[in-house]
Amino acid sequence: MAELSLSNVITVSVSGASRALGQRNMNTVTLLTIDQPETAFEAGYRTYKSVTEVAKDFGTNSSTYKIALSAFMQGQNMVTAGGSFIIAPLNVTVDEETEEEVIENLSDAILRVDSLVYTAGIITNKEVDDDELLAASDTVQALKHILIYVTSDIGTLTGTGAGKWVYDKGNFKTKILLYTQDTEKLNMLGAYAGRAFSTQFAGNNTTQTMNLKDLTGISPDLGMDQTIYDQATAVGVDLYVSYEGVPKVVSNSNTLFFDSVYNRLWLENSLEVAGFNTLATTRTKIPQTENGMDLLKNSVREILKQGVRNAFLAPGTWNSPDFFGNAEDLRRNVHDFGFYIWSQPITEQLQIEREERKAPLIQVACKEAGAIHSASLIINIEA
Repeated sequence: MAELSLSNVITVSVSGASRALGQRNMNTVTLLTIDQPETAFEAGYRTYKSVTEVAKDFGTNSSTYKIALSAFMQGQNMVTAGGSFIIAPLNVTVDEETEEEVIENLSDAILRVDSLVYTAGIITNKEVDDDELLAASDTVQALKHILIYVTSDIGTLTGTGAGKWVYDKGNFKTKILLYTQDTEKLNMLGAYAGRAFSTQFAGNNTTQTMNLKDLTGISPDLGMDQTIYDQATAVGVDLYVSYEGVPKVVSNSNTLFFDSVYNRLWLENSLEVAGFNTLATTRTKIPQTENGMDLLKNSVREILKQGVRNAFLAPGTWNSPDFFGNAEDLRRNVHDFGFYIWSQPITEQLQIEREERKAPLIQVACKEAGAIHSASLIINIEA
């Protein structure tokens, strides 16, 4: 008698998990360099995990190598935090009339690299005038990067200087560094960038401030005085100074401190990827119901909980006059957990949005943990 297949009664299909996006690596620094490698980069950039590889491509006498060396020299740097150092040579063309070389505009280079690879930090060894720097600052402000630029000119702090202009315009995604020793300023830039982009956001209590950090291999700015210090503080320009013989970074706020910009960029990227993965990895669909919204909001909640674990966020008092959802729920959740999540009820959603399969608006309130940079003491003594 013939044996019949069980598929006459039971059919089984097996499907694998849908592909998800990985979180963007926030510990990446890209150097837009005026130097050209021995062999052109086919992709327009190259990723490095060690300074030895940089030396092979650019030689040890190049400013590119010296910047990379300073970045890798930091005991805590982008690579120790799981990131990488990226180098993208600036394009060089020849002017047909003058036959002089023309180096790619910084804004154009930033947009070009943005289309090629994700990078959190952007630095350059190209000397640019204020107009080119300010245009690059405007470009970066609209993107998910932080531009760090170093100058030796104290004029950046006042009048029409770039540091003052960036501050006045509120371009917080640009961080200007002042280091008055011109021949060493690029080393300071590399060291600052290497140390700055080194947070392991998946860890516990790992977020950091650049204030009062050490830069290995960098001497404090010998041209510093109290006047320059105060002017830099006023416009949010960062320094490397000596406090009674101890070299330390001075982190100042141009609307936001560097770490706040960096951490917020991590939060924005992480929420974007988490939301995408929730929609992309379901084998069926996320229904347009409150249960479906709970799935979407849970992905937001997990990122915010990580923000509390790494100490970017923390429970605290909601002081803003702005509210959404239930005001008491907002205050209580921010006070107890550090964040509050609310979405517009499905029943209140516009029909056109339902037909376009959009989720109702999700709003989040969260409390930044911040960082202590200074303190005052009052001493009462009784005889």
